[in-house]
Amino acid sequence: MGNDISYYKRNVKAFQPIFYSTNAGNLMAFQNGEEFNSKEKAYENTSKNQKINQNNWSRTLASKTVISTFAWVVWKKINMTSNGIVIKEKHNKPSCNQEIKDIITYSQKYNSRFKLVVIPDFLTNKTKIEDFPYLFENIDYSYSPILETGYKKSDGHFNVKGHKEYAEFLDELIHQTFSKSDTLN
Repeated sequence: MGNDISYYKRNVKAFQPIFYSTNAGNLMAFQNGEEFNSKEKAYENTSKNQKINQNNWSRTLASKTVISTFAWVVWKKINMTSNGIVIKEKHNKPSCNQEIKDIITYSQKYNSRFKLVVIPDFLTNKTKIEDFPYLFENIDYSYSPILETGYKKSDGHFNVKGHKEYAEFLDELIHQTFSKSDTLN
């Protein structure tokens, strides 16, 4: 899941990279529906969104120390303000839903088979579809059964054990999905 889920449609353009490799890391050229045509603009936006807006005393206080900033991040992650009031987040439907539906339609048109398999994101702890409102709405999917021990802690991708288990899972899924009487084109 992780960075493969998109809430904003990105128009692919020639010579426009998906990210800029910089000494500050890989900066996405397309962030929250906004396109940045230079690494400087992408960095400026990333930097701006890393700061706490100091529009009241609690946010100003939260921005002053590492510990108070960490507490602010925790409050934000659990959808709370500094005064303990729960905020209901407004969610858009992921644009990737339509892209997946387009792939399904295309597959059906050409009598090809398509199976969506969800790989949990253990790096950010987003391991369930329910963690993403409206994700895969009216789309059939299967979960990867690979446990957290099959992932590298450094980047959240499969380790050797995970790759082996995932390949075995896919092989079994293919055999279950397509009977022996079917011919694969």
